[in-house]
Amino acid sequence: MEIQISQIIFQAINFFVVFGALTYLLVKPIVKILDQRAQRVADAQKAASETLLEKEQIDAYKAKVKKATDKKAAEALDEAKQRATDKEKELINEAKDKAKAEIKKMTSDWKIEAKKQESKMKKEFEVAVLKAAEKVIGKSLDAKKHSALIDSELDALLKAI
Repeated sequence: MEIQISQIIFQAINFFVVFGALTYLLVKPIVKILDQRAQRVADAQKAASETLLEKEQIDAYKAKVKKATDKKAAEALDEAKQRATDKEKELINEAKDKAKAEIKKMTSDWKIEAKKQESKMKKEFEVAVLKAAEKVIGKSLDAKKHSALIDSELDALLKAI
């Protein structure tokens, strides 16, 4: 067996042609596909991290809005309670004022009615005493003098009561 240089050269050229063809036809497209896939994975990871960052920002914003809303709701509730308390006091004072006015009116009406009844009873008493005195004395008395005497006695009686 003899080494033939032409054969080695031919084999070497053949090897490099097959190697070049395989590299060009298989390795480059596979590397290109793998690079594209790696780029898509990197883009997806970047998008996922951006999405997570956005989610965290949204969650922080939600928490901030919820806190502000809760604070406003508490303030509104406190304000409503204060207005209700103020309205309650106002209504109570108004009711007290109405009750005082009604009591004053009723007292005034009662005093007027008491004076009317007193006057009526005084007249009836004068008439009764005058008739009784006429029967006891047997003669008619002067109504004006008798009325003055009765008034003074009734005033003394009313003061004593």
